[in-house]
Amino acid sequence: MTTESPDSVADLVSLASQQVSQLVREELRLAQAEMRQKGKRFGVGGGLFGAAGLLASLGLEKWVSTTVSRRLVATAQASAHTGTR
Repeated sequence: MTTESPDSVADLVSLASQQVSQLVREELRLAQAEMRQKGKRFGVGGGLFGAAGLLASLGLEKWVSTTVSRRLVATAQASAHTGTR
């Protein structure tokens, strides 16, 4: 019984090395594509969070100015009714 191999050990090692290299390149491409996709999602999420913060800030500013204006008007009216300035 002879055990002849169609490929030598060197050929098998070379083939395995090529396949591992190809696998690593494909995995890196896949990882890059996934990171781009996640980056877009995080970018959109960050933009929406920033916009929400801006709107909250503007709403707070409006609330404070309205509250101050109403108190000033109420104080001015109270002073006008009592005759003191």
